[in-house]
Amino acid sequence: MSAPWQVLLFALLGCSSGALRTAHFSAPLSWLDRARLNTLCDSGRLQLLQMLVLSNTEGGGRMELGMDAVDVLLESCPELCALGNLR
Repeated sequence: MSAPWQVLLFALLGCSSGALRTAHFSAPLSWLDRARLNTLCDSGRLQLLQMLVLSNTEGGGRMELGMDAVDVLLESCPELCALGNLR
């Protein structure tokens, strides 16, 4: 398991109360794909998340996520009203 993936898991799922509402994760994210995003969403611990910003700091800022990733996030996070930087 990669170190950035472990950090993201801890940052988003480590909130023991499950009451995380706002998250901005800025790191090299070229490794973030649909399968890993599904792992985060399937945890059921992001139910109250209202804002999520994922910023790729690697050159070009590209990530292998598209509209299907947005759909997964909207289904898993019913309170989500702000989503940013998923390019």
